[in-house]
Amino acid sequence: MMGPMGLARSGGQILFDLAIKDIDLVLGSRERYAAILYDHLVTKDEPNDNFHRIFDFMFPISMVNQNPVTFVSSMCRVATIEILGVIREDKKDSDEG
Repeated sequence: MMGPMGLARSGGQILFDLAIKDIDLVLGSRERYAAILYDHLVTKDEPNDNFHRIFDFMFPISMVNQNPVTFVSSMCRVATIEILGVIREDKKDSDEG
């Protein structure tokens, strides 16, 4: 299993794809992005429910499911979108409170 920075490198392309100019503005730092991404997919060094949910959805439909690095990168993209959605909802809730 990859560590946090490996997952962040695998998922980092999504930041460019989404035209996010500076993840530091959203999450505080690249290291924090790595830790949040890792925590979203891994608990106690084992794949968690989020990992399995994304994996189970993507694996059968992916054109890159036989390439572990590219496939994990695809999973990180989905996880990043989910993370950004949660952050948006949290911010919306705090702005209303």
